Amino acid sequence: MSKKWFFLVCMSFFFGFPIIGHSQSPVLLRGVVVPGGVVCPLFRTESGDLVSLTGLSVQGFAPGILMGLQGRWEAQSVCMQAYPTLRVEHISVKEPKR
Repeated sequence: MSKKWFFLVCMSFFFGFPIIGHSQSPVLLRGVVVPGGVVCPLFRTESGDLVSLTGLSVQGFAPGILMGLQGRWEAQSVCMQAYPTLRVEHISVKEPKR
């Protein structure tokens, strides 16, 4: 293994792996905030996927409130979970989920 390859592998373990296929295009997600985030809030999409959130705060919203989030995927995240991270740019609150 070359020194350059070894260095890149070590740095990726230290700083985390980038999300492959992240996009600079805005993403729209719909779902609810769920408990369990260590550093960043967790969001469960309507399709059941878990996403970590940064950017605009959703912490003031009670779990179970249906929301629409607009944002962009982060290439690297400060969140401690192993989920994709969305940098939230806009929040729209919907009716309570039943």
